[in-house]
Amino acid sequence: MAEETPKPPAREPIYRTIRLVMLLDLVLGLFLLVVAGPLLGLPTLQVAGFFLALIGGGLYWFFGRLAARAARR
Repeated sequence: MAEETPKPPAREPIYRTIRLVMLLDLVLGLFLLVVAGPLLGLPTLQVAGFFLALIGGGLYWFFGRLAARAARR
């Protein structure tokens, strides 16, 4: 019985799913920041969009670095 070579972490479904969700979070935040705030006339949507994009982008970057670090091991 030969052992199966482990897949790189970036190819694991959980990493890909998390990064996809964070990318969607980033896109939604940018949409709220750029379009929804001025369109609906609610400046609080712009603030919420900014923080949503900031958090989504940060977590997207974090999980990318986490996968790259695990792949180097």
